[in-house]
Amino acid sequence: MIVLALLGGFGYLGLKYLTPDYYFTLYPLIPVFFTLLLTSIYFTLVFIKKRKAAIDMKTYTILRTVKFTLCLLLVFLYCTIVGHNTMSFAIVFMVFYMIALSFESWLFLKIFR
Repeated sequence: MIVLALLGGFGYLGLKYLTPDYYFTLYPLIPVFFTLLLTSIYFTLVFIKKRKAAIDMKTYTILRTVKFTLCLLLVFLYCTIVGHNTMSFAIVFMVFYMIALSFESWLFLKIFR
């Protein structure tokens, strides 16, 4: 979570001051979205682990599918409602998605093995 906050801060500074043409006003939505999403996934996994002895791949795959669907929905809503700087939004969103995916995989392997 701290990594996402730091990346969000550096990304804000980079987009706002180094490349202001690519900055979009809803940029803070991306780090907040992924922080809330990863937090909810973490607590869901903890809750499931307390109720079951182990977390199976089916449960983890379902969580990943829900995450992917929510991400697609957010990108779609941004592109249809806002409609400007969509390429900047998509690239920044993809970077955050990959970092969150890496963190989520590490978390699953470390804690729920």
